[in-house]
Amino acid sequence: QKFWYVTHLVPSFEDRVQLFIQELLKYSAECKEITLHFSGFSLKEEESTEYLVSFLKSALDSIADQIKTNLILCTQRRYLSDTAGLKSYLAAVEPVLGLIDGFGLVGDEDTPIPKDVFKEYVQFSNTSKIPCRFHLGEIEFSPKKLEEILEYLNGDFIGTIAHACCLYSTHKKDPLLSYVLDALRERKIPIEVCPSSNIFLCGLQIDDFKRLVDLGLDYIIGSDDPVIFDTSISKEMAFWNKYVLKIKLLSSL
Repeated sequence: QKFWYVTHLVPSFEDRVQLFIQELLKYSAECKEITLHFSGFSLKEEESTEYLVSFLKSALDSIADQIKTNLILCTQRRYLSDTAGLKSYLAAVEPVLGLIDGFGLVGDEDTPIPKDVFKEYVQFSNTSKIPCRFHLGEIEFSPKKLEEILEYLNGDFIGTIAHACCLYSTHKKDPLLSYVLDALRERKIPIEVCPSSNIFLCGLQIDDFKRLVDLGLDYIIGSDDPVIFDTSISKEMAFWNKYVLKIKLLSSL
């Protein structure tokens, strides 16, 4: 799982994709499905979002019989700082809506997103029938993060919330918390948990993960950055089953 660093040594986007595909296939025996997060933007004028996404999607389709891929188009928060930025971003991604499986809102969580801009972004996602994946409350906890989550839940949100460690870490308390948890449970919006990443970056402990389960929240297990944390989805699942759910994986799995 070292392809991220390897591919960045190759200057050509096309060559990077081909090298990436070769590296990706090495993991087809361990993992039959993988989700890729791709910015879809280039500093080169001739490499439009449509070209980049189309080229990558074509390459992924060529190995579809060996490994299933989900392509998430990442949205940096800085693109949503005002209405003009949003319109420019949406114009760029419009041509590739049929090629992607989701949007991912990433970037500095302290970068504010105006409520009207966010509402329009969510409406665009829902109209396009493309789910969203939002990074929220991964490292720093504050009431402002909870308010932001509430804003997301107030709309017709479809998708997952990545990390959101502030919602279930046992040492965090806030009056809004119970309301947010109720809303998550009622609407069955899953939290994406990445155990290795959340332990290393957020300081979570096994008791925090157990509390997530006890709260009755829907969740999915992810690996975040395999290169940085030297992990894989199978390692994350083995950890979760052994230490959080306290069950043993069958050897056949």
